[in-house]
Amino acid sequence: MFNSGFQNQFEAYYLYEYNAYVGGTVNNYNVATGGPLYLGAGGGIGAFLPGLSTATGFVDYLEYIFSKHDFVSFRTDYINDPRGERSGFPTAYGSLTLGVTHRFSDVFMVRPEIRTEKAFRPGITPYDNGTKAYQNTFGMDAILNYGNP
Repeated sequence: MFNSGFQNQFEAYYLYEYNAYVGGTVNNYNVATGGPLYLGAGGGIGAFLPGLSTATGFVDYLEYIFSKHDFVSFRTDYINDPRGERSGFPTAYGSLTLGVTHRFSDVFMVRPEIRTEKAFRPGITPYDNGTKAYQNTFGMDAILNYGNP
């Protein structure tokens, strides 16, 4: 923390799995319907990867509180998934995210953000049905804290 209104947080990861499947953990159940997965639901089984699969990554958050109820966050992410076990594509990825969090109360907040992501390995196109090596997104979370505020 630099001071009470400006801070930086850093996380680093090392992930590994033996005898994994491309795309990560197998999930053959759709919670919404109680039946099998359908296109776009996530999970499922990819190609078998014998031996050790690893991924390394980091996330860095730079945050600034600009009012009693608001802060802005700039996040950088990087993950190297050389066998595609985590992401389904054998490449390293990077992203930049800019977001704002507004607390309406002690128990409710919203977080709109814009993000750009890129796959770094030439010829790997994990976005837009396999047509692009990058994507831009806008998202928003609404968070309700029903525990201890």
